[in-house]
Amino acid sequence: MIHQEAKEKNIRLFVAYPLPQELWKDAETIRLKNEKIATIRWTPLQNLHITIFFLGEVHSFNLDKIKEKTRSEVSASSPFSLQFEKISLQQGRKHSGMVWMKFLKDEKFSALSKRLQDSLEEFLL
Repeated sequence: MIHQEAKEKNIRLFVAYPLPQELWKDAETIRLKNEKIATIRWTPLQNLHITIFFLGEVHSFNLDKIKEKTRSEVSASSPFSLQFEKISLQQGRKHSGMVWMKFLKDEKFSALSKRLQDSLEEFLL
């Protein structure tokens, strides 16, 4: 999954993996336990993801090249498993914030993230 936020001809981009559906039940349990907190805006389950890394601002006309390089690096990577560590809160811009699921460090995941960052840095503005 490559997520983008439109901004004229440039886009803010991060590379992410969709949260596996078998974890949706756990995420929904967390939401239900906290649904009475009026200031929380919950992300739909199908939009939950594991961020591999934030790329930054890129020209939108490079999106196809970025997708192809991402596919190539991911298909060449070794399988990995992420072990859940904790949930934490991070304050966002203004009054918003995010709930983060933290995972223990995994060398194969870290290597994939690094290879993706290296192969995509040419597209940064």
